Amino acid sequence: MAVARPVTDSGIFRLIKETLANREDIQILFYSDAYLCSTNQFLTLLGSSKHYLVNNVSITRILSGVEGEYKVVALKADSPIRERARSTGRPVDELLWQAGCRLSRGRLLTGCSSHDIAFLVQWPNFTRVHRSPNALRIAALWSGRPVALDVTARLLNIPLTEVYQFYSAARLAGYVETLSRPGTNSITSTAAGQLANDGVLKRLVGRLMSL
Repeated sequence: MAVARPVTDSGIFRLIKETLANREDIQILFYSDAYLCSTNQFLTLLGSSKHYLVNNVSITRILSGVEGEYKVVALKADSPIRERARSTGRPVDELLWQAGCRLSRGRLLTGCSSHDIAFLVQWPNFTRVHRSPNALRIAALWSGRPVALDVTARLLNIPLTEVYQFYSAARLAGYVETLSRPGTNSITSTAAGQLANDGVLKRLVGRLMSL
């Protein structure tokens, strides 16, 4: 069983979260061997409209970037770069999902528990984002009714680390709602465990096993 440890924020990931929270528009330029600061390797992030645009740089490099490897430029309201990202960029929740998958490494976000009860409020666009082997089955299960993370792993007979990764990515992207935590007075982890005995859920799991 995976140990629940905090997901570590990289410097750029903290910058991404702050930019979105402050509704700012920025471009992050990455250094290359050919140029002091490459205009061909960048992440454009629009906190104002929640869009992003990546050019010639991987999500792995973005998340692993440290100070001295990139330059941050604030974008003006009339910037053509800003307009390009707004018109051709992707929704920023997809970037957050990708970040969650890579930062998680099978662990949970800070403050989360294996007994958290999750309900999927929006399906990820699996044609655009990373999909683990059982992502479709987890999504189908959680969109049907709320289920605890540890119960999810048992019902689908999959590694708990994969459930943790999906949950971490979905929480960062805003795709999942956590209905309760251990010690709360709403749905309890005991009640979540009882879901496994629900006939409707059993039939749902049977269909998921055939996916």
